[in-house]
Amino acid sequence: MLVLGPDSACDVCLDGYDNDTKLPYSIQCGHVFCSQCIPSLPRDTCPICRASFSRSEVRRLHVDLDSVKATPEALEAKRLQAAIAKIANEGSSEQNLRQFIQEGKAFLTSQPRAMYKELRTSLKMISYMCDVRSTLKSRERELENISKQVQQLAQLQAENGLLQKQLQSSKKKRQEERDQALAEQLTLKDHAAKAHAAYETMVE
Repeated sequence: MLVLGPDSACDVCLDGYDNDTKLPYSIQCGHVFCSQCIPSLPRDTCPICRASFSRSEVRRLHVDLDSVKATPEALEAKRLQAAIAKIANEGSSEQNLRQFIQEGKAFLTSQPRAMYKELRTSLKMISYMCDVRSTLKSRERELENISKQVQQLAQLQAENGLLQKQLQSSKKKRQEERDQALAEQLTLKDHAAKAHAAYETMVE
């Protein structure tokens, strides 16, 4: 049985082998790749030595994966990937999510760029989703503020309409009062003129 070292990894994706989705397979030239990358090899050609191979001759390697001691980095990558899966299933607050993204970025920055491609992709996806959610919340707040402003404007317009009606009513009332005062003044003048004329007649 073949025994893998702690740094054994697929030469295409550079991820370590496991007993699930990263089973090691050998092609005819002897190079080994994981079960996920084998189907994606173009033109049935080995990406290492460019030798042709037949897919019917691809063989799974039976290895002692249990004896492979994972490195601290590999364990941390596995923990981060599991945390991403938990976030996807259960959700997370924006604050905790951004803190986790920073934690993941800090880890990946310390690793070679070719390592942990799946983790990098997953982290980019949740980072993008976090930004989208933040943008949506910001726009929701903007829409809420606009809605409040529209309501306030409508209220001001209604109050202005009421004030305009009250102003028109007040103007009309004052005009009626002026007209009434003028009429009373004319009546008084008429009475005064008649009284004066009567007095003049009596004096004569």
